[in-house]
Amino acid sequence: MKKKKDKKIEEENKSVKKSKNAENTEKAPSSATSEEKVSEIDSIKQLLEISKTEAQGNQDKFLRLNAEFINFKKRMERDKLEFLKYANSNILKTLFPFIDSFEHALKAHPEDEGLTKLFDSLLDILKKEGLEKIQAVGEKFDHDLHDAIGFDKNENFKDDYITLEMQTGYKLKNKVLRHSMVKVNKK
Repeated sequence: MKKKKDKKIEEENKSVKKSKNAENTEKAPSSATSEEKVSEIDSIKQLLEISKTEAQGNQDKFLRLNAEFINFKKRMERDKLEFLKYANSNILKTLFPFIDSFEHALKAHPEDEGLTKLFDSLLDILKKEGLEKIQAVGEKFDHDLHDAIGFDKNENFKDDYITLEMQTGYKLKNKVLRHSMVKVNKK
C-alpha cells in the first residue's frame, strides 16, 4: 500500500514537471515531439487508473464499515431487549425465601383459606411477570432444571424420575432462576 502511494507521488511529480515543461515549450516555439505527448497522456492514464483503484478501495471500506455499524446496532438492540426481558430477575430472586416460607406455612396450615388466597394471588402476579414453577415430582430428571440432592428407591417411579421436591425451582421466560432441589429414583 505504501509503495503504491510512493509510486503515485513520483508519477504526480513527473506529471507536474512535464506540465511545466509543456508550459515553457508553449511560450517558446513548439518543439515537443509526438512521443513526449504520448508519454504524457500515458502517465495521465496511469494516474487515472490509480485514482479509480483507490476510489474503489475507499468505497469497499465504506461499505464494510457501514455493514459493521448496522450489525452493531442490531446487536445492541437485541442485547437491550434481552436485558429488559430479564431485568426484574434479581428482584424475583430476593422473593424466593418469602415464597418458600409461604409454602411452608401453607403445608402447616392447609385449612387456612385466607393464606391460600393470598399465596395464589401472589403467584398470579408473579406469573404475569413471566415467573413460572419448574415441574418436578413425576418428571424425568433434567440437570438443566433440577439439582439432585439425594436418591430414592421407589417402585412407583421409573429410573431417573423425580420422587420428591425439596425446594421449588423457578424460571423467568424460559431462563432458570433457581433449580428445583429434588430426590431422584435409582433402582
